[in-house]
Order: sequence, then structure tokens, then C-alpha cells
Amino acid sequence: MIHIRSITSWCTCVMIIALLHMTASTALAMDIGLGHISDTVTDDSQPRPGDTLHLAAPRGGHATGVIVVRGAPAAAQARLGRDGLRQGRAHQLDDAVAILYGSRHSDLGPDRGRDDSQSPYYDVLAPAPVEATQVLPIYVHVVIPEDARPGTYSGTIEVRGARASKSFDLRVDVSSFVLPPPQDRLAWVDMLQSPDSVAYRYGVPLYSRQHLQLMRPAMDMMAKLGQQAMHVTTIARTNFGNDEAMIPIGEQGIDFAGFEGYLSLFNDTIGAPRFVILYAVELAANDGLPQWTPPGGQRQGSTNPVAASYEGPHRAAWQAVMEGIRQRIERIGWQDTEILIGWIGDQRPFGDYLEMFSEIAPYARWVQFTHARGDPRPNDAGQLHMLGMDVAYRVLPYPPSTIGGGSGRGAVLGVVRRLGGRAEGHPGVAFDFGRAVGDPRHVFQVHRPVARHADDQVCQFLPV
Repeated sequence: MIHIRSITSWCTCVMIIALLHMTASTALAMDIGLGHISDTVTDDSQPRPGDTLHLAAPRGGHATGVIVVRGAPAAAQARLGRDGLRQGRAHQLDDAVAILYGSRHSDLGPDRGRDDSQSPYYDVLAPAPVEATQVLPIYVHVVIPEDARPGTYSGTIEVRGARASKSFDLRVDVSSFVLPPPQDRLAWVDMLQSPDSVAYRYGVPLYSRQHLQLMRPAMDMMAKLGQQAMHVTTIARTNFGNDEAMIPIGEQGIDFAGFEGYLSLFNDTIGAPRFVILYAVELAANDGLPQWTPPGGQRQGSTNPVAASYEGPHRAAWQAVMEGIRQRIERIGWQDTEILIGWIGDQRPFGDYLEMFSEIAPYARWVQFTHARGDPRPNDAGQLHMLGMDVAYRVLPYPPSTIGGGSGRGAVLGVVRRLGGRAEGHPGVAFDFGRAVGDPRHVFQVHRPVARHADDQVCQFLPV
């Protein structure tokens, strides 16, 4: 005789065992597939079907493919297959392949746990997996040497996980075209580095030898992207988020030591820029009055600023600053670099700063970061003169075609029009992190300008 209660108990046990088996299978599931370089990777990203990474690049260029691993967790590592990346037997690009892993951690420096923040995006690139998460993007990055032989190179990328593995065919087509050096390209790249954020993160004095060395990796990246401008703060507490100025000014004189160190580092890593932009005007704070950092402080971000002006006894100091900067730029050999003054926002008409700088530094043109509503367009020669100001460089948070009408809403990235000179009339995209771009995505580990205590903004730090 079989009791109904026994049958019920037995069925219940079978169901529990089946559910446990399904739960275990789900936990052990891992999917490995392709991604796309234009996609932002989040926890919702799914691997795409396919087993071939097909890349193309000119000589002197870069190419990147994406592999997405999804699991619980997505623990995996990738490597170039043992046969390398080759074109026949005589030509190989094994050393040109780098494999990087996406992470949500914005801080990869030492002791990151003390002030670590995470993004919803796997945008930070690390040489090894950083954390165990349900999604892991793997970036296969190939840097093509300028002397590489054109043609197709073939190899494999092997991805090994704890519960799954997959091999992808890697195909890289190298064209015969040689990409010009970054600063010889028409694309305009201007990233606003935040020296203060680096110094605070690692606890070193501003513009000390240690500070300059910690900034070197980011500046090497900026060089590869074709950075076109060097930014110098002559006033404190600006929209850049700097508590102190790069160049202290006060009754004790002018301290050019920080500027000289940064100038030397910029020259070693990036070379001569087209512009040196002096942040000397901040109208959005302090009632529009400049705030100087007096010399002699500890350079820890704690030196209290002193109020200055653009007239009276401060005029001579401003003139000495401008002459000191120009002399040092000439001494280092940047003969074609132009000094600009900024940043001018939406305030019209312009204040006494325009009259003063026009008299003490008539060679210096201006930079604007503005919505330009009601402002004139450049003339047919690519020149912009408005209300007595000669504008060399204007950054807009929307396409230039909207000037003079419309709501001003449009592109996420700011659009730049460089005016006059060698760059006459060429539009381009401004990588203006923290100003034109409010989203931390696609920062590529370049330091963004952030305030020292701004919890809602993120700065990316590199391993040292």
C-alpha cells in the first residue's frame, strides 16, 4: 500500500532537489561573447554572438576590440594565443597587443579603499581584473607601429574562466596609410587636467617632484591623444576646482616654481602646445574678483587666498606674471605657442579685466566657454572680434550652428571653433571633461577637474 502522504513528501523532495539543481546551474552559468567599442558596458550588458575580433587601423594608429564575459561572478582572464599575431612567418605584432579589463572602480591607486567610489559603467581600464562582478569587459588593444608591414595579421585570443573558456580569432587589417603624429592632426583635443586632485589623492605637496611624477602617466596618455593646450591657473578657487593657483602671487612676489616644473613635464611628455591658456578670470564666484594664492604656503591646498583686482596696485603684479610666463615659454623653445587668457563665460559686457590685459599683454587673445547667445559669429576669415575682445578659442556646449537662436540644447560634447592663425576655421570636438561633459563615461583614465570635496564627481587615478 502506498500512502498519499508518502507520495506527497517524495514529490516535495524531488521538487526541492530540482530547484537546488537549477539554482546551482544558474550560479555556475557563464557566457562569453563579443562586445562593441562604441557600447557603454554596464551590469545589464549582454555578450553578443560571434567568435572573431576583426580590427582595422592605419600604421601609427590604434585598434580595440571588446569581449564581454557575463556570469556570477564573471571571473576570467584573457591572453594572446601562443602563435602570436602574425602575417606569414616573417612579420609579427605580438608586442603590439595589450589586454585590459574594465572596472567600475574609479581609483586604482594604493589604499584605494579609504576613499573609493564606483561608477555604473565599466570604464576604467586595468591591467588585471579588479573586482568580482557579474559582467567583465575585456579590451584587446593593438598599437600599430609606423613601420608595420601593411596587410592582415592573424592570431587568437584565449579567454579562460572558472566555469567556461572560449577562443576568439583575432584579425587585424593594417593599411598602408601612416597616421600623422597626434599634434599634426586636424582633430582638436583639449583635456582639462586636475593637478590638485592628484596631489590630494596621494598626499603630496602641489607641484612637488613627487606630484609631477604622479601626473606623468596621465600626461603620456594626453600626448597620445594629441593634447593641444596647456592650462595654467593664476587664480585660486575657480571652476576647475583648484584650491590654490599654480602660480602664487602676493606681496612677497611671484613664485614661478610650480609653473616651471609643470612646463618642463608638459614639454617632456606632450611637447609644444598650440596654446598656453591662463585661467585669470573667474566671474562666477567671489563677486568676480580674482583670488590670488600668496607665496610661501605649504602647497597642501590649505593656503587661504587673498582678494585681488585688475586695477590699482595689482596691475604691476599681473604684468610681471604675464612677462614671466612669456619669457619661460620662449626659453623652453615654444616659438609658435600662443598665450591666451580665459575663461570668459556668458557675462556681457566685459569688465575691467579686458582693459587691463589689453594694455599689459596686447599679444594675448582670449578663450570663451559660453552659450554665445546673442554673440556674433566669426567672420569669413575665421576671426571673432566682439565688444573689444579678440577671441582665439571658443568652447560651446552645443553645435556652433545653433549660435544666434534655439534653446542651446544639443550635443553632449562641447564643440570648439578655433579662430584665426593656423587653425583658422576648423571645427572640432572638445574633450572638456567636467565642464562640457558632465558624464564621467569615456574619460580613459585622464584626470578630470574636480573640487577637493565634491562627492558627486569622480576623478580617475592610475596604478603607481
